[in-house]
Amino acid sequence: MPAHPPRATQEEEALRYYLEIHRALWHSLATTWMDLDLSLAQLRTLLLLVNHGPLQVGHLARHMEIGVPTAGHLVEKLVQGGFARRFEDPADRRRCLVALTDQGEELYARLLVGRQAIAVCLHQLGDEDLSAYLQGAHALADKLASQLSTNATQAR
Repeated sequence: MPAHPPRATQEEEALRYYLEIHRALWHSLATTWMDLDLSLAQLRTLLLLVNHGPLQVGHLARHMEIGVPTAGHLVEKLVQGGFARRFEDPADRRRCLVALTDQGEELYARLLVGRQAIAVCLHQLGDEDLSAYLQGAHALADKLASQLSTNATQAR
């Protein structure tokens, strides 16, 4: 049975592959991201609407830890860009909700091109390679979540 390379060598190789994957994905996304005419705050707002569905401006403000007027301004920019729309809350006509438009959903889908490329590659992996990937990805995700949680706790 062949000897395994030293652990440090394996860790370096894993990091090299991570960077190679990251570079390939970034290259495929670069045009979309560079052509994006949204501020980071507007992008965060768009992502909140993707993940939480229609929201009141006040709820967006709380999620983003910003003031309601600032959240309203961000929503207005998304509405002007055609990425979001305001509409009356069917449960309470006094309230207004914000949701993504088809154009906003399309933009989000374009930003996920990397995810789609990975999905295609995962589908093409053999059963053993997919199982090995899942085992490693699960272990790494757990360690990363734990590390980030520890870092966040220490930063407080």
